[in-house]
Amino acid sequence: MASLAPIPTIGLYAASKIFTDFVAWGLMYELSKYSVDVSAWRAAGVSTNIIGNPETNIMVASPKRYVSEAFEKMTSGVHSGYFMHEIIHLVWTNLNDILPIYFCQ
Repeated sequence: MASLAPIPTIGLYAASKIFTDFVAWGLMYELSKYSVDVSAWRAAGVSTNIIGNPETNIMVASPKRYVSEAFEKMTSGVHSGYFMHEIIHLVWTNLNDILPIYFCQ
């Protein structure tokens, strides 16, 4: 979710995430004439060591479930992989578009 909004203290990390999205979109367009698919993934909560292995729930996927759902979406584009993360990204992106900036920080 770091690609959706700047995050205090990890701004460079967040910027690297949106950079990846833009590179994927650019390559997707440029390579489409060669029938090459380009995919990028926007994982949100996945229960891993880096976030302390939280219990899985509707918002936090197990690595196995995340990969299983992500592989079902192996098409060109930028995807969240896990269905609930797609919903979160859809809502957050639209909130950022319609609400004042101070609300979304």
